[in-house]
Order: sequence, then structure tokens, then C-alpha cells
Amino acid sequence: MARPALRRENPYPEQMQALRIACADCYGYCCTALCFFKTDGFPLDKPPGTPCRNLLPDFRCRVHDQLSKRGWKGCRAYDCLGAGQAAARLYGQDWREAPATASEQFEVFLTLCRLHQIGWHLLEALQLLPAEPLWAALEGQLVENQRLAGQPAGALAGMELSAHCSEVNPLLKRAAARTMQAAGTGKRCADGVGKRFRGRLDGMDFSLAPLIAASFAGCTLYGVNLLGADLRDADLSDADLRGVFFLTQGQLNAAKGNRNTLLPPGLSHPPHWESK
Repeated sequence: MARPALRRENPYPEQMQALRIACADCYGYCCTALCFFKTDGFPLDKPPGTPCRNLLPDFRCRVHDQLSKRGWKGCRAYDCLGAGQAAARLYGQDWREAPATASEQFEVFLTLCRLHQIGWHLLEALQLLPAEPLWAALEGQLVENQRLAGQPAGALAGMELSAHCSEVNPLLKRAAARTMQAAGTGKRCADGVGKRFRGRLDGMDFSLAPLIAASFAGCTLYGVNLLGADLRDADLSDADLRGVFFLTQGQLNAAKGNRNTLLPPGLSHPPHWESK
């Protein structure tokens, strides 16, 4: 029997579209500002602020079409949610041309990454039907998030976001709790590393859970909270994810799946997923 829909149509499609990556309009921030660790799916460790050895002068990646083969899973999974092109627009001149601004550009990029991630989750929460009593408060925080993200570069660099997060996080938790309760029990899974899940998973809470190499193959996830879950090498083949929430493209990119994996609105099948 079909379960009731948990989502309404996205009321802010243009704002969601602004959170899509456009690498051609970026200055290679993720390849430079971020640190790399072997434990996170990189073949080497790299300190923040140091350009990746594969970064070309035009900010393209030397091995972009060979990331999996060469062991750059961390790059394959990464998604800045549009923070890269947003930071580049603030400067109009890349950090190589204006090295005196490099440190500030990297700080602005990292701040925008956090704000765009918050914005993505707020936009998702505003689609959750069980969270309707919270929509007004969520919209207020979305407006505040956009105000912060729209600040000049100097204000964004090193911006303190703890107060903003202290307002947003309880709302997201309440939206998640209402949705999981509407779908099932809200049963918590704190650690699913390597675990094989089967059948229907209704209303489960996988938020912040390590799910590395877990298998959800063939499962139906309805009203399932995946906020911050570590899905590296998790198998999502043939799974129905249309009922999950707080899932990002980066989490999908880190997982395994196929063209039969059913996705929620706004997300797409990663190119490296094999079709059946």
C-alpha cells in the first residue's frame, strides 16, 4: 500500500537551483582552501591553503575523468552547494591574480559553504508536510541565512555562525522529529558501519550516523533522516530513497548505487554510479 506523501512541491525552486555547483565559474577553491586526508578518500594528505597538485592554471582538474581510478574518492564526493561560484562572484579576480586576497577568499568560501549547507537543509525542511507548523519559523531563518550569505566579502571572512546555528538546528531537529513520527517510530541507528539493512525502513533516524560500507540495496527508506550521515561506499543500489530527507548530493556522490536507485527531488544520480 502506498504511503502518504511527506513532501509538498518545493516552494523555492530558484533558491534551490542557486545551490547547484558550477565549477567553471569557480576559482578552484575546493582544490586549495580545503585540507585533504587519506582517511577521507584522498591518496595523500594536503594542508588547507595549498593548491592540489592536480589543479591546472585554468582551475580545471588534471585527473577529473580519472578520480575513481586514481583514488581521489574525496574529490568525487565533494559538493560545495554553489559556494564556489558565489565566492568567485564577490571578487571577480582569482587568488592567483590577487595573492594578497587569497587567504580572505578561502575564508569567504568556507563561510559560504556552511551557509549554503544550512540553506539546503532549511529549504528541505520547508518541503516536509509534517513540519507545517514550523514553516513560518523556518522561513524566517531562511531569510536570515540569505541575509548573512549576502554580506560583503570582508564581513563573510571568518564570520561567526554559532548564534545562527543555535536558532536553525533546533528547528531542523523538530522538523525531523515530526516527519519521522509521521512515518514510523523514529528508531535511532547510531552506527551502521558495514551493516546489511533489509526491507522497509520507516521513520528511522540515521542523522550523523557512520554508515560506511553499509548496504541498503533494495530497501525502501520512508521518512528517514539522513542529516550528516556518512554514506561513504554505502550501497544504495535499487533502493527507494524518495522518502528520505536532509540528504545532500555530496552524500550521494560518496555512496554506491545504480540507475534504479530512486532519488528525492532535487538530487541526481552521480556519474560514477553504474547502471543495470
